[in-house]
Amino acid sequence: MAEEDIPLHAFKEARDSNDKSPSSNLDWKRRNGLLQFIRHNQTIPVALCIGFLFASTAITFTWWLSGEKLQCPKWAIDCSIPPPVEWLRDNIGTVQGLVTFVYATSLAAMAYAAHAWSEASIWPLLAQRPYSIGQMETFLSASRGSVPSTPVAFRHVANFDAALVLICTALITLIPLTAAPLVGYVFHQQIVPLEAKSNYTGGGGTGRHFTQHNPPVSLLAPAVVRYASWAEPLSTEPMQDYRDWFVDGYKLADKGNLAAHAVRLKKTITCRGHQVNNISEGKVSTRMENRTFDDGQGPLPRGSEKVSLLMRPQLTVWADDCQLPSSSRARSTLVFASLNGTIENGIPAYVEHEEIHSLEAVACDIDIDLVDDILCIGDEECREKNSTTQTLTSLRDIYRKSLNEIAVWMAMAPIVVGVSVSGAQPMFYHRPNAPLPHLYTTTIGKGDHWTSEQLEGFINASISAVAQELVVNQPAAHDVQIQSLTTTVKLTSVRVRLLILPVATMLIVMALLVSWSELLHRKYKIPLRRLASLSEFLKSCQTAHIVKEASVDSLQADTPSNLGQLKVMFGRTVGVDANESLIAGLARQVKSFP
Repeated sequence: MAEEDIPLHAFKEARDSNDKSPSSNLDWKRRNGLLQFIRHNQTIPVALCIGFLFASTAITFTWWLSGEKLQCPKWAIDCSIPPPVEWLRDNIGTVQGLVTFVYATSLAAMAYAAHAWSEASIWPLLAQRPYSIGQMETFLSASRGSVPSTPVAFRHVANFDAALVLICTALITLIPLTAAPLVGYVFHQQIVPLEAKSNYTGGGGTGRHFTQHNPPVSLLAPAVVRYASWAEPLSTEPMQDYRDWFVDGYKLADKGNLAAHAVRLKKTITCRGHQVNNISEGKVSTRMENRTFDDGQGPLPRGSEKVSLLMRPQLTVWADDCQLPSSSRARSTLVFASLNGTIENGIPAYVEHEEIHSLEAVACDIDIDLVDDILCIGDEECREKNSTTQTLTSLRDIYRKSLNEIAVWMAMAPIVVGVSVSGAQPMFYHRPNAPLPHLYTTTIGKGDHWTSEQLEGFINASISAVAQELVVNQPAAHDVQIQSLTTTVKLTSVRVRLLILPVATMLIVMALLVSWSELLHRKYKIPLRRLASLSEFLKSCQTAHIVKEASVDSLQADTPSNLGQLKVMFGRTVGVDANESLIAGLARQVKSFP
């Protein structure tokens, strides 16, 4: 630190003509103002100003950045990131490093200013009691920011005054060390809620009618592909918890929480044992020929009187009946038969075939009714609140001519997602640890046991695959805007406020240290506020006691100095001049300042 040498004036004596001893009644000129100390150590206010400037810059910049979104969903139409923020996001590691540098520099600059009063406090502490030269060196190292010296200095604390100064010194030393972990904590990106708008295409429907002929014809190839990928599994079914809704799960899967009016599949599945009779040449009878539909030119049957079964030891399925109770409802009866295998609750039947000797079958009634309802994703209470005004799909938006035909396709889903081999009904096989039955397209395999839970999972997954295909057919003429609650990543302003804490703590500790140092200087009437630089110590060592001890120690030039054990105090003592004048200096025994 820059230090201007202010001479300490010697005591003036008022002597009797015959008195040769030093006088104890002296005139002392004090220059001990706080402003004088700052004026002669101008790096202190400069460092303090730099600390304020750097801290304000780091905190202000981080506060601004915390208000910016660092990510926007690709589908959001009302969310954008300015190019400067994009650059900062892409280089967030470098940005964090620069902020850490600026913030740490600010704390270090303020610590530099605060340590000046810690260093200056050594003079009133030496006026209280004696300390060895070695203890003084340890204290000065601690007061200048040495972390290892701080706990050592605490070992020599003898009173409250010294303890308070050292506690403040330790805090000032440690506070700048919090910069890096604190900035890292602040820059840790948090997942926060984000309300965003997006476009959604409603509608849905089909212009085709489901029929079961011999051989079967698949009319929903994308549904087959979807189901096959889920069963493998090469992909996962989107929004499995919301598979009973006639919505595009692929589009809604990443849109977060939302509430909207939509069409729900009011679905019931009931399975029971079924007796298969009259299996002749691999063919079974159905009632589908008696169920008709109108294609505009007259009624046509929904199926053949008989359908063919592939005589392989696997699971097969066919439609036995179909009914349309209302314009938006369909009910199918599907027969699941395990050839050379078993089905839970199934009824066995004898088969005359060289490879297939028996089968067990169950009939499952699948009832699907399309109804308008409120879809709640993420907040199940929104249905009770009934406060949403946005609509994804509705019965009036779906292609009205085929409304119940949509229900038919989904009620026949286990057949629709299958693949015909040799013109026979689709077959499926069970693979260990697989989530769903696999499509059977080979000639190998053996009979398996099928549980009711497996069949119900198969039915639900196949309905979902068919629904995902139907919902994108016959799209609405215009998209609708929907608002959802999703997430983004950003810095949180709550954490940014933590950056103020070290700065405020530093200022509070610094104010306490300055006040306490000033109080000690006034209490012990120290004549001058000054640092404990080498020049100041040399100045205060020009006493008879120190010079004598140093002279003796200097005779042993080949050994380390023993002056570290020398205990001294700071006060009035005899100098080295011939008149034995009293000066302000260090000695074993001193007089207090008047």
